[in-house]
Amino acid sequence: MAKKPKRSLPFDTQSYIKRADKLKERLGNESDRGKVILCGMILDEELEMLIRIHMRELPKNLEKDIFSGFGPLSTFSGKTKLAYALQLIGDDVYADLNVIRDIRNHLAHAYDSDSPYDEWFSETTKRLKFGDTDEEAIKDKCFRLCVREERQPNDETWMVSPGSTTRVMIATFIMARSIRIAFMKRRDG
Repeated sequence: MAKKPKRSLPFDTQSYIKRADKLKERLGNESDRGKVILCGMILDEELEMLIRIHMRELPKNLEKDIFSGFGPLSTFSGKTKLAYALQLIGDDVYADLNVIRDIRNHLAHAYDSDSPYDEWFSETTKRLKFGDTDEEAIKDKCFRLCVREERQPNDETWMVSPGSTTRVMIATFIMARSIRIAFMKRRDG
């Protein structure tokens, strides 16, 4: 029986850049449903790194008990709640993480919908506080590569009224950048 590949988190800058390049390529080739699920995965990993950087060095078996299987931090929800409880993330990030988790779970388990463009999805993305563009996000290369997916040629209206999938991606990259900055501040002292 084949072994499940081990996941490694990009704690150093070089690994992080490699991961970002791989994700950019992946997002460009995914369906809208796949993009949203990947956005949830990105945020889950960013939260895990932020939490781990605040923890002591753990024996491998204890680390596994905490972060995998039925461990308390094996889920996106568990990591979100702990990061909020420890004041590692603010109120707006916490609220948006929960919205994206709801959307991701809906799309991952809704087999009767071929597209995320149902009314619930559209209305739910409007609750994202970071779902609108800001000047810093527009400068972000990764953000620009992802947003172009919903843009029609010669159409700049996406800046004013982004589609639902774009709103999820905008929120993801704004929050991921915010979580990454908190991680680097802690890591670099």
